[in-house]
Amino acid sequence: MKNIFEEINEFSSEKIALFSFGKFCYVFLNKDPIFVKKLLPLIQTSLANESFQADVMRAYTEGCMNEKAAILKEFEAKRDHPNAAKFYGPQLDLNSCA
Repeated sequence: MKNIFEEINEFSSEKIALFSFGKFCYVFLNKDPIFVKKLLPLIQTSLANESFQADVMRAYTEGCMNEKAAILKEFEAKRDHPNAAKFYGPQLDLNSCA
């Protein structure tokens, strides 16, 4: 599977210039043979393998945790800004929604 992703990463930038979501979006939306003939069959056979499912879930969870850590880091960096309370206070005030 790694070699398929490497093949996708080698796509020219002109070929994917119209797609703001990048190479994998291009491959998926255009039903490129790399996706249809190589990646989909490999994923279908791999889904029966429990270790593959665990690896996918681990990668997804790791990505979510990294995103959460980045958001918390940004929040902590901005928390002590003098105007933070003025900006975040109304957004966090649950009584104002009533």
